[in-house]
Amino acid sequence: MPNNFLKLSVTRTWYNRKLPVHSQEWKKLRQQAILNYNHSCRFCGISLTKWLICDHIDGNASNNSLDNLGINCPGCDAIRHCGLSGIKGWLILRHSPLKQSEIVKRTYDFYLTNNRHPRPEEVDPLCQKILKHPFKVNKEVIGEIDNKEEQEIPSTSVANLLLEHDYEKLEGIEKIKGFFTDRFSLNFLNCKRQTPVENKEKNLEIKTEVPPKK
Repeated sequence: MPNNFLKLSVTRTWYNRKLPVHSQEWKKLRQQAILNYNHSCRFCGISLTKWLICDHIDGNASNNSLDNLGINCPGCDAIRHCGLSGIKGWLILRHSPLKQSEIVKRTYDFYLTNNRHPRPEEVDPLCQKILKHPFKVNKEVIGEIDNKEEQEIPSTSVANLLLEHDYEKLEGIEKIKGFFTDRFSLNFLNCKRQTPVENKEKNLEIKTEVPPKK
């Protein structure tokens, strides 16, 4: 899969990190990676003035080659670390035909328009609660979601499987997507950079304003 394909993921090698996040060397690498990605998330494309996260593309925290350093926005990074996101109550799972990156984009657009978190149905009207979902590897069932109470399923349910099995080998997992809860702060969207088109439209609005009467 291309390195800009967003999917529910976990980090298996966090303990391999060679450079502390507060070290000067890591800060320089992070800044260069941000410049390489033009201050934009490699998954959803949003551009931020701050809060961007430098991520190891191959999941190996010891591989600090610039070619292996991607830039994530906080939302896409939460999807990339769905175990931690589930523990913190940031992410729930639904069946959805949408791409994960499209869910993130729609969530952001809704929040910026309405100034509140959307419900999953407001992001994807076709999404459904997961009531029963077997997980298979080579056609053998290795786990199952059995949701008789019809509760929201935390992303930890998938994260535990992803610690042991590659995403590509878990049959049917592509139907499951992450949706943000209101516990996940979207305040970082206040730092959204204006695109050239948005700047042009804003300037046109200013120019077409009717001057006040004297």
